[in-house]
Amino acid sequence: MRLNVRKKEKSVSLEKKNKLKIRNARSEDRDAARKITLAAFQQYAAFMPPPRWEGYRENILATLTDVGLAQHIVAEKEGVILGSVLLYPPGTAFSTPDEGPLTCPEVRLLAVAPEARGQGIGTALMKEGIRRARRLGAACLNLHTTDMMQVAMRMYERLGFVRAPELDFHPDPSITVKAYRLELDRVGKAKRAKPKRYKKHAKASRGNLVAFRIFILLSILFVQ
Repeated sequence: MRLNVRKKEKSVSLEKKNKLKIRNARSEDRDAARKITLAAFQQYAAFMPPPRWEGYRENILATLTDVGLAQHIVAEKEGVILGSVLLYPPGTAFSTPDEGPLTCPEVRLLAVAPEARGQGIGTALMKEGIRRARRLGAACLNLHTTDMMQVAMRMYERLGFVRAPELDFHPDPSITVKAYRLELDRVGKAKRAKPKRYKKHAKASRGNLVAFRIFILLSILFVQ
C-alpha cells in the first residue's frame, strides 16, 4: 500500500514539474527571452531587405533589454523558457496623431519558441496578459499586428479581440499595421483592482522612450 502511495505521489510531483508556468520574467531570463523572440520573428526576415531586418532585430533586442514600465511575462516548462510577451500600461506603448496616447494597456512582442509551437503557450501568455489588464482596472486591451502574422491573428480572434481600425498604424500608404482590441467587460465580470499608479517622472521619460522605440520598430519592419 505504501509503495502504491509513493508511486502516486511521485506521479503527481512529475506532473507538476512538467506543467507550464506563466510568471514574471527574472533578470536571468532575459537572454532566453531575447533568443526566443528573435527565433520566433526570424521567419519575417524573408519579407524585408536584410538592412531592415537587422534594424528590426536590434530594436527587438533594445526593447527586451530595457522593458521600461512594461510587465515582462514568460512561459516556463521543465525549467526552460519557451515564450515571452510584454504588457505595457496605458499610454506608454503606442499613440496616434489624432487620439494621442492610448488609454488601454497593450501587449507587444508575443513570441513562442518555434520548437514549442502548437502547445497553447501563446494562448496562455495572452490569457495572462488579459488577466493582468483587468487587475490594472482597464476596460480594454489593445495590440497591433499585420497580415503576415495570420496564425497569431486567428488566435487573437479566438480570444475575443476584434478589429479597431481607428487605431491602425500607416507607416506607408500601402502598409497597414492593424489594431485589435479586446473589451474586457465582454469576456468576464471579474472584480477589478484599483488601477496602479505610476510615478509621473518615470512615465514621462521611460514611457516616451518606449513609444519612440515602438514607432521605429514598426517603421523598420513595414516601410520598404
